[in-house]
Amino acid sequence: KTKDKLFVGGMDEEAKNRIKTQYDKLKDVDLTDTQKKIDEINEKLEKSKDSFFSSIYKDYDNASNTIKELNHKLSKVPFCGDIIKIKINVKKEMSTYFEAIRNCYADEIESGKTSKSYESTKSDHDALEKLFKNMLNASGSELSKYENYKNYIDTEVLLTREMEDGTVKTRSLEKDNKSNSGGQEQTPYYIILAISLLSSFGDDGLRIMLLDEAFSKMDNARTTQVLNFFKEINMQVIMSTMRTDMFSLVDITHVFKRYEDTTKVQVLTTQYDNSKGKSVEIVSVA
Repeated sequence: KTKDKLFVGGMDEEAKNRIKTQYDKLKDVDLTDTQKKIDEINEKLEKSKDSFFSSIYKDYDNASNTIKELNHKLSKVPFCGDIIKIKINVKKEMSTYFEAIRNCYADEIESGKTSKSYESTKSDHDALEKLFKNMLNASGSELSKYENYKNYIDTEVLLTREMEDGTVKTRSLEKDNKSNSGGQEQTPYYIILAISLLSSFGDDGLRIMLLDEAFSKMDNARTTQVLNFFKEINMQVIMSTMRTDMFSLVDITHVFKRYEDTTKVQVLTTQYDNSKGKSVEIVSVA
């Protein structure tokens, strides 16, 4: 009877029924059972968090090892006096989160691979809690910012050269390019691409590289250097270009020419003759 008094006095019948309905739902709730369910949900959420952060570091570790292997191969093939190296840098704005992920999960991922050990702190765990909450509340591009390891790092291309006095000078390609041409910027990337493909092909693989709009910003001298490098490593290159000054730099050229106001195309195949200093027509197909 005392409980019934809660639903009288100043309330219309609709409001009284609405409140009583909510009361009937809650009065028989077993709080112990509810807490158990909450604990189970929290446990699953914690496992999900661990799995997610662990996978981020695992992806980073795989990429890091791939770059180490590539750098090892690049170190054996100097280009124009420079040793090319790829360096991984952690983005400043993501450093707190990345270091927390590394300190908490690196030992698990890198177990047996290295003697280096990481120790997590309370601030690391707090950072991951904050990151996980940000992810739960994020959507779209904001969510992808956190879920891909690539968004935590940047890569930098370094050029190292031993000087005549025995000292070693290292410069950043990005900083170097602020005062250099676009061709100087492109050159190392062609070398990195070639060595990367070479690693994938293996010793007995068919060494073919396809390039679209090749050497668009490079002058004739740099293009020659890169093409000679490709020959040295026995890399066959098939490329498309709008440049007309490359006939003497390649073995065979196919020129595609469309007749005006038609869909017909003429293909002219030429081969450069060093003795004559010009391209000689091999075949023409219309």
